[in-house]
Amino acid sequence: MSGLIGGYLLGWFVGRQEAGEPTPAPGTLTLPEAKKSPDVPPASPEAENSSEAVRKPEPQPPSGNNAEAPIKIIAAPEAALKAFLSAPTWQERAKHSLLSENTANQMKSYYSQMPDGAVKVMRIKLNDSHGEEGEEPTFYSYLVSTETHAEGFPVAVVRTQEGWRVDWGSFVEFEDDHFSRFAGGRGGDTGKFHLLVRMTNFAAPAIKGYSGFRIDPPMPGRDRYAFAPTDSDLERILRAAATPGHPASAVLELKRHSVEGGKNWLEITSIVAPNWWPESE
Repeated sequence: MSGLIGGYLLGWFVGRQEAGEPTPAPGTLTLPEAKKSPDVPPASPEAENSSEAVRKPEPQPPSGNNAEAPIKIIAAPEAALKAFLSAPTWQERAKHSLLSENTANQMKSYYSQMPDGAVKVMRIKLNDSHGEEGEEPTFYSYLVSTETHAEGFPVAVVRTQEGWRVDWGSFVEFEDDHFSRFAGGRGGDTGKFHLLVRMTNFAAPAIKGYSGFRIDPPMPGRDRYAFAPTDSDLERILRAAATPGHPASAVLELKRHSVEGGKNWLEITSIVAPNWWPESE
């Protein structure tokens, strides 16, 4: 079974490589930033992330009798996203979440330890959409900018039999910066993350028996090195996927290893999914 899975992933990734500039697989969240991001050395593991500038709210139209009220038609997926973001409690947010029945227990546990409440949004911008050829899209990706993430992060909205639903799992991962917390040494020593995988022109630190890759979530200033066993199927799949200049998006399982001096390094232990497509209901 593991051989079949490995063969499938390798074939999928190699297919993208041979096609040149890859056309994202349905459900893969792509960002303009991913293509334009310069190949710079990742921050050292012990470095702290600097705070991001807060984007100022866009100017509002003038009020008064002579001012015309702006006419704005909110599409159904955007309306679902706004209802999700403005929900005052996780119980209300669960009603607008993908896999809400299964996710509700996770949300209950998560918000028993983390702050709950509406998300303060600065801007929402349509980023991408996918659907069968000739049909209406069944998936939308929006770039959501908040007070703590002025550059924005992608949020997936998927059409289900019950209507449009938001992928809460990837949303909370980006909104609460799970990858940076994990890479910085907080929480458990394993985790699964939506990441961009890159080949790099800069030499990664040498770890005997391992090959280095650059990984980062779709937000700036969070890139790190991660390592896969050299000459393993996992390394070959990643190398075929992340050709120079063409980052691959995947859900990766990582393990954090501690070393002397309070530092750590990240091992890629498996590919959970070869794209960022949310699970369907």
